[in-house]
Amino acid sequence: MRKLFLLFVAATLMGSTSYGQVKVRLKTGEFVNTQPQLHPGNSSTSFQACLYEGNYHVWLQFNQIPTDATKQALAAAGIRLLQYVPNNTYIATIPATFSDYQRLAQWQVYSVMAPVSYAKIDPTLRDASSIQWAVLNDTIRKVTVVIDKSVATTQAVQALQQWVPEFKYTAATAADAIEAEVSMRNIELLAKHPLVHYIEPISAPATIEDIQATTAHRNTNVNTSDNFVRGRKLNGSGVVITMGDDGFVGPHVDFAGRIEVNAIGNSGSHGDHVAGIITGAGNWNPTVVGNAPGATLRVYDNYNDLNQIPNIYTFNNVRLTSHSLGQSCNAGYNTDARNHDIQLRTYPALMHVHSAGNSGGETCGGISGGWRTITGGLKASKNSMAVANVTKTDAIAGTSSKGPTPDGRIKPDIAAVGTNVNSTQPSNLYTLLSGTSMACPAVTGNLAVLYQAFRLRNNGNDPNAGLIKAIALNTADDLGNPGPDFTFGWGRINTLRAVECIEQNRYLSGTVTQGQTVTHNINVPANVATAKIMTYWVDPEAFSGAAVALVNNINTRVTNAGGSTVYHPWIMDAGLIPTAFSCAAPAVVGSEFVTDNINNVEQVQLDNPAAGNYTLSVRGESITDGPQTYFVVIEYYYNNNVRLVYPFGGESFVPGELQRIRWDASAVSATFALDYTTDGATWLPITSNLSSSTRHFDWTVPSITT
Repeated sequence: MRKLFLLFVAATLMGSTSYGQVKVRLKTGEFVNTQPQLHPGNSSTSFQACLYEGNYHVWLQFNQIPTDATKQALAAAGIRLLQYVPNNTYIATIPATFSDYQRLAQWQVYSVMAPVSYAKIDPTLRDASSIQWAVLNDTIRKVTVVIDKSVATTQAVQALQQWVPEFKYTAATAADAIEAEVSMRNIELLAKHPLVHYIEPISAPATIEDIQATTAHRNTNVNTSDNFVRGRKLNGSGVVITMGDDGFVGPHVDFAGRIEVNAIGNSGSHGDHVAGIITGAGNWNPTVVGNAPGATLRVYDNYNDLNQIPNIYTFNNVRLTSHSLGQSCNAGYNTDARNHDIQLRTYPALMHVHSAGNSGGETCGGISGGWRTITGGLKASKNSMAVANVTKTDAIAGTSSKGPTPDGRIKPDIAAVGTNVNSTQPSNLYTLLSGTSMACPAVTGNLAVLYQAFRLRNNGNDPNAGLIKAIALNTADDLGNPGPDFTFGWGRINTLRAVECIEQNRYLSGTVTQGQTVTHNINVPANVATAKIMTYWVDPEAFSGAAVALVNNINTRVTNAGGSTVYHPWIMDAGLIPTAFSCAAPAVVGSEFVTDNINNVEQVQLDNPAAGNYTLSVRGESITDGPQTYFVVIEYYYNNNVRLVYPFGGESFVPGELQRIRWDASAVSATFALDYTTDGATWLPITSNLSSSTRHFDWTVPSITT
């Protein structure tokens, strides 16, 4: 890890250094100011390069995260905190007229640091072979420049063109990001401008990633008519979804009345298949029905729907987006991810769902075993969902991309069936395809069902998308290693459990500020084998150059009534230098001294808890941009509880056909036996002595009449 020590000559003590050195942790390395006493007031020459239009643009470092009162005092003094950077550092502006630097010590300021210009240049820009889409020619690179958001884009562009005359502005991608073309020899000069916060390659272009599925997701249990036992008739009705893919979808009778807007161009039928998984009606073939056949679909090319937000969110009521596309392997948290997190925090009912990628058999993440192969920055955002591909028997597909992200976060978030999925093709045809491209729309469709379920119980009001994500993660069926992992995320989606969580109101929300601890009472019922308590928060957008993307850090724990037993969350830690071994290692339970400081989700698991009251403590460990809203979701697995989820009453079977019987159960040591009846009185054996870990069985329907 590279460290830069900034040495100055003259010094007068400004703030206490008893807290130790504060490191600025960026993708380019760790940077330490060993002479924190200097500031523009006593060494204006050292900070001259940071001055722009009456303000010094600096890295303002604190001994500890400033409180809301401190932030208000800084603002009153004209000091603006623009963007948090780990650790305890903000990109900030200080008026040139500000003179009372002794007051900074009262505000726990450790130092005022002149930004290091080469620290602003993404390391990938120096390796043309890894960013071919951003290479215009031997010398010119297409870049995204993150600029000071306190300055208008037009003003910033003019300033940068004056600074680097060859700088060619091409587009604005966000309020604080622009795309441009610039030569490699001038990138370092560009980085020295005070308005430039970070320079990285432009986004990689989108590329296509190549009825048993719905039963695996427990979707058929909630999407039923009155002819079925416990029928809820939840089919995503009223929920508007956008799908970005390879263009025009159809024609197919399964989309009749379901596609509100269709793309004009067409470059394949990948999108037809994806669309059918989301909202296909099964009109032509009733056994091939989507996960949300009542939802409304809007079809776009590639990621073009993202450019239509907020209009389509505000005026067309779009609440979910689905993208079975890829970009570059192991891109990590970049400007794409940042823009995603901005959207998902600004529009609280919006959720972006992505395929995790089909690079699980590759080493593009630099590690054998397919680790760190999530394909694209969009799906590496903290608040979106990336989906892994499992088979219909819950095994991971060999091509499914794995985590972690470059900063160590858990991705993918969740898994769904994406192998040998039968879905729509043009001209009323169907075909089988496999990939995370098929798993992604399955999750999108099931989320639409959860939105509908929430609206029905909340007077038609939308849920916060962060709450729906938390419910989906916490009720997912844990696969692979116990707890979360970098293969399945939090497990395979279980829509029945998620709907029941909504119906039983097993969730709550709260807010927490810096240093505050908020407690919640949780009454655990009797006969619980496992209780899962998840805390999730929609984290603010991070600085794209930061080494760690988490902005607000919340830590949780659960204690029993007497306080004698403390339960800590799962922790996944692949280490500073991940290996195939560390990425495959199971999650461990944390402690008072070992906490998760990189993910915006924590889950505490209680095994065989005694019935009674428990206390969930939610601590604002590092709330740099608050107050922070969080959601708590609770799920119970009962002892010796077995539930048949398919078939569940009302189905008709053809003699001789193969039916996959599925059931849910808590962890048990006994074996399973399956029986059937044709008259409701006499039970006939199907099989017995099934392993305690088995949750499905393939049954050939007998040739009898009922």
